[in-house]
Amino acid sequence: MRSIGLTRLSLHNGVYEAAVTGLSEDALGFEAVVADQVIARAQAVLGKDGVHLLRVELPAHLIGSQPHIVDIRSEAGVSLDRFAVMTDAQVAGDLRAELDLLRAEFDLLKAAFRRHCSDTGAD
Repeated sequence: MRSIGLTRLSLHNGVYEAAVTGLSEDALGFEAVVADQVIARAQAVLGKDGVHLLRVELPAHLIGSQPHIVDIRSEAGVSLDRFAVMTDAQVAGDLRAELDLLRAEFDLLKAAFRRHCSDTGAD
């Protein structure tokens, strides 16, 4: 069995694009799956240098206040890529707040480690 490689190129305006290597001509089909439901199907097309290009148009119902995890799979069910779709403004604020908390915690750990090193004479 051939090893399939996938490199995400972009996710813009609801269209997922990727470069796929290692495909055989009888295995060009792909699916976008959310919560074990197929939400879109697409066929890879041969591009230059033997690399196939995959374009999956994602449905508009993914855009909303609920986060969704999208799995890009071959028709054989092999998961090749996974990404989250989050669009709510509140989510962005929550992520920034979480990042600020992580930075503050990291600063505390750095200070404690430096204090420990100076107390024990370690470099």
